[in-house]
Amino acid sequence: MEDEDGYMVLDKRGAAGSPGPLQDAVSWLVLERERPQGTVGCKITSLGGGCTSLELRKNLCPLQVDKGCKLCPMGWTLRGTKCYWISEGIELWNKSERDCGNRGAELLMPGDQDELDFLNEILHKPTRYFWIGLSVPSAGQGGTWLNGSRLDQSRFQLSPRAEGCGVLRANSIDAGNCSLGFQWICQKNATKL
Repeated sequence: MEDEDGYMVLDKRGAAGSPGPLQDAVSWLVLERERPQGTVGCKITSLGGGCTSLELRKNLCPLQVDKGCKLCPMGWTLRGTKCYWISEGIELWNKSERDCGNRGAELLMPGDQDELDFLNEILHKPTRYFWIGLSVPSAGQGGTWLNGSRLDQSRFQLSPRAEGCGVLRANSIDAGNCSLGFQWICQKNATKL
């Protein structure tokens, strides 16, 4: 079902007396979260029987049933296999990193310039600074991402004077004083159905 602007709207209502597809989807996600990794579960539901994950895909991603379905939490933005969350508030780098961890995510670690260009588009105000998951311990030494990998300077050029914690501004990466307050961007993998 589409709304007046052409966006997909989920029908939360089921047949009389049944919880409906959205309630089934939430119940299935809760059950799947408890299931050991690598196992798949099917159960009969009020959606008409069959495997819940297939029914869930049909209800949440009707146009992508054959391609799989990727979902992000509410308030996050999906691109490819990643979900992005952009803070409204201002914090120090270490508090920003902790906040992302509390969300089951990590500070942004972009893979390429296309990803930075995408973020630049959704930020709308590219003159602001945003904390990212990069550490530059001393000037001229390059940087290290939170996952332990080194910054590839052929992809992202740092100023030779860059030192501190990673920041994103416009569509470029630099380093700033870790004791300053900036907004931040969290990333996590999208949930595949």
